[in-house]
Amino acid sequence: RLFFSLISSMLIVYISGSKLNNIDLSIVDYVLSNYYLAMLFTALGITITANTWNFIDGLNGLSSGMAVLVLFGYAFLAFDSEAQTLVKLILIIIFCILPFLIINTFTGKLFLGDGGAYLIGSLIGWLGVELTFRLETISPWSIFLIIIYPATEFIFSFLRRVITKKSPFQDDAFHLHSLLYSNLMRHKSKRSSFCTPSKRNKPS
Repeated sequence: RLFFSLISSMLIVYISGSKLNNIDLSIVDYVLSNYYLAMLFTALGITITANTWNFIDGLNGLSSGMAVLVLFGYAFLAFDSEAQTLVKLILIIIFCILPFLIINTFTGKLFLGDGGAYLIGSLIGWLGVELTFRLETISPWSIFLIIIYPATEFIFSFLRRVITKKSPFQDDAFHLHSLLYSNLMRHKSKRSSFCTPSKRNKPS
């Protein structure tokens, strides 16, 4: 999946012509001055973003909800830079995701799956590149800050698995959302057992 995701990202970069030209780090900017290395670096970034959205697809509404929030952030940047075409494109994607978000959150009867998570992540990765490529006023670091939660989730998960000598691509239950959900359910269970009267104290 990683290989085909990378190939897809390279096709996106090649067809759109959008790539990272600089990230305000002299050493990296020197590498990005080479057209082919810049294409590879950009494709790798989009691939990582796609995998990042797959990483956080563990709770109803989380992945799609985060996507909507990120895209609204993108739309604001594009609107602020008067890039109306990009604003319209981003809003179209948002309104395509919203019906799924509502059904997934409130019923849990519809799921993104790997394909949906990869698609949304790829779109978000590409749009972030498109914004910085087309609009010089937008820094790549502003895009990174908008996707800071999914990005840090990916980085910490990757490092955790490497340190524990596990495959970086193997699923586990130690994502932030998984831990928060487990703690919430444990607290709720304890509270329920505390509030439930025992047989001895039940009223007759």
